[in-house]
Parts: sequence; structure tokens; C-alpha cells
Amino acid sequence: MSGAKREAILSAAVDLMSRLGPQVSLGRIAREASVSKQTVYNHFRTKSGLIDALVDSRVSELGDPRLEMDSDASPEDHLTSYALALLQRLSQPAYGRLLRAIFFTIQHDPEAARRIYGATAARAREQIAAYFRSQCAQGRLSVDNPDVAAELFHTAVVSNAQMMLLAGIFDPTNLECHAKACARLFTKAYIPPGNSPCQIVG
Repeated sequence: MSGAKREAILSAAVDLMSRLGPQVSLGRIAREASVSKQTVYNHFRTKSGLIDALVDSRVSELGDPRLEMDSDASPEDHLTSYALALLQRLSQPAYGRLLRAIFFTIQHDPEAARRIYGATAARAREQIAAYFRSQCAQGRLSVDNPDVAAELFHTAVVSNAQMMLLAGIFDPTNLECHAKACARLFTKAYIPPGNSPCQIVG
């Protein structure tokens, strides 16, 4: 199968599953992609095979922006930029369709759910925790448990936004305000007393 046909099938699958759920038939996906049903079967063999390919090919689109560990920017400014970039990615229509498609899919496929979590939220939280540790080492922040703090920060930034996306009521007009508020709350909570070097626990 040509790359163009494969991409057409995967794009059709995302679009249809985001609207109709994973029960959409391969025949319907084939028609949406303007290919024959046999073409879909020849390459993906089953619905599960198509979903596996969808997860593998699209999961990187749900990944988070990168955090520069050695940035000279203040933690508040850096976390604001990170949170804003993440929210701007969420605000893209393609992200919403993909999120809904994957949300429907993982209800029926626990293994896919684990793979998606490991490649997206878990990886993002590891990156944020590493950033907190870096800032602690420089005496800029005092974080007693970077892993927990990373989970709380990531959840504060994206959780409500993702739920609003799934509900179709996401409002992108206040992204910068939300990003700044999350960053400000977290940096104020973790400013080291007297700007002294911090100790990391855990």
C-alpha cells in the first residue's frame, strides 16, 4: 500500500472514530478514505490491527513540548511558556479529533491505553520532574517530591482542557491566562526559603 493510501485510511479512522466510536466498520472507514475494503484488510487485516497502527502512528501527536533543563529563564516564565505551548497544541482541531478517537478506543483496549499513557502523560511527567530536579540543583526551586509535583502540574494544565475538548466546549481564548496561573501557583509553592539550596526527597 502506498503511503498516501495508508495515511488516508488512518485519517479516516481518526475522523470516524472520534464521531462514532471504535465500533465503526472497516467498510465505512474504507469508503471515507476512498479505498476498497479489501485494501484496508490487505494492510491492517483486522480492526485491532488498524487501531494498533493508529496508536503507533498518532501517539506522538499527543506528546508534550520540550522543557529545556538549562534554560536561563525563571522557572515561572519557563513553566508558563511550556504550559502555553501545551494548551495551544490542545486547541488544534486535529488534536481534539485524535483525543476523542483514542478516548473511545482505550475503553475497549487496555493494552492500547497503557501504551498511550506511557508515551504521553507518563513521559511528560517524567520530563517535568526532571526539570524540577534541575531547578532544585540550581537552588531555584525547593521541591520535596518532584514526581508528585510534576503530576500535579501537568494535571492542572491539561486535565480540565482535555475534558472540555471531549465535551466539545473548549474555549481557547484564555490559554495564556491559564498557563500563567498554573506556573505562578507552582513556582510560589516551591520557592526555596531565603533562596537557599534545596533538598530533594524521594
